[in-house]
Amino acid sequence: RHGDKIAFASEIQPLLRLPWVSRDLALDHIAEYLSFRYVHAPRTLYRSIHSIPPGHVLRLRSDGERMDRWWSPSWSPPGTGRPQDIEDIPDRFDVVLRRSVQKRIRSTQEDIAVLLSGGLDSSAILYHTAETCERPLGFTLAFSEELADESAFASRVAKVLGAEHHLVRIGSQDMVDVLENCTRAMGQPLTS
Repeated sequence: RHGDKIAFASEIQPLLRLPWVSRDLALDHIAEYLSFRYVHAPRTLYRSIHSIPPGHVLRLRSDGERMDRWWSPSWSPPGTGRPQDIEDIPDRFDVVLRRSVQKRIRSTQEDIAVLLSGGLDSSAILYHTAETCERPLGFTLAFSEELADESAFASRVAKVLGAEHHLVRIGSQDMVDVLENCTRAMGQPLTS
């Protein structure tokens, strides 16, 4: 914001095109960025640009603005609630994961794709996707120079679950080539 002007965007780059938005870095936020690999909202790496924290909405009215929290995770303090039977946890987690995957699949009519690493979490997501979709797509990103290539695991999971698997191999130079565009889109340096 600047005086009576306010601008917003889903990325930082469009805001930097406005002549009244300062490009001055928030040097006091760099230590936070280096410690956590990101800057906690509402701060950013730019002094005059702020972000809306997760689960919040900014309401602008003629008489001013107000930040409201519209979502908050429900946490139970330790020692409260009924004790969980540890043997029930995998089944309960599976039900919640299935519901989550199906909720997202129903929201689109397009082909469904899963970023498949071959690990437990992406394999479980593909499993539940395959229950709902006739032939989901699985995409695996593998680095050419990586010694521990796990793409074979991903390929096997895709085959077992009946997914059409696509392996995308990239090299170090591919990463270098897109680094500037990715950094620009993120509005801050990328972390590993």
